[in-house]
Amino acid sequence: MRALHVGLLLAVLAAKGTCVSPAAMARGSESTAFRRMNGGRRLRLQATASVSGSPGPDELLGRSSPAAIAYLGDAVFEAYVREHFLWPPRKLDALNDLARPLVRAEGQEAALARLIKDFGLSEEELDWARRGRNASGRGPSRVSAKTYKAATSFECLIGYLHLSDRARLVEVLDFVLQSRESVDGEQSP
Repeated sequence: MRALHVGLLLAVLAAKGTCVSPAAMARGSESTAFRRMNGGRRLRLQATASVSGSPGPDELLGRSSPAAIAYLGDAVFEAYVREHFLWPPRKLDALNDLARPLVRAEGQEAALARLIKDFGLSEEELDWARRGRNASGRGPSRVSAKTYKAATSFECLIGYLHLSDRARLVEVLDFVLQSRESVDGEQSP
């Protein structure tokens, strides 16, 4: 949150013709160092990243595109599915055969449909799913645009939950895997 305030303050000061570095912000002082180029004033602003390092979840959600949040959600979902199938021990080909249908676009589309129909997502969660759907492009030629948009929507929801509420993320992922098993008639591994 501090980084967001730093970024806003830097933008306001830039409009006034002042340059403030994050180090100066940490000290509570401001620097008016700038240079003139080509007869006009050009500001030398420092990066607006967090003073303490990487940004927090709120800043990531506020500054990242829904496509970037979906990118994260894709990785989180695939890791969760792979971990789910580790027990009982199986050969790698068997593990891959179990995980692939879930993590492909078609599996994610089905998971999103089950979540919307039976899980009871909050308005904010539905909003993040909508943002992911609207941010996706056409996708690969092997799947329809509708399927790809639904998969990106699901991934964006997972990415959002990973950053904002890990307990809710586990609830959602557990529901997705359990509802799939009940649909497929499989036993829980």
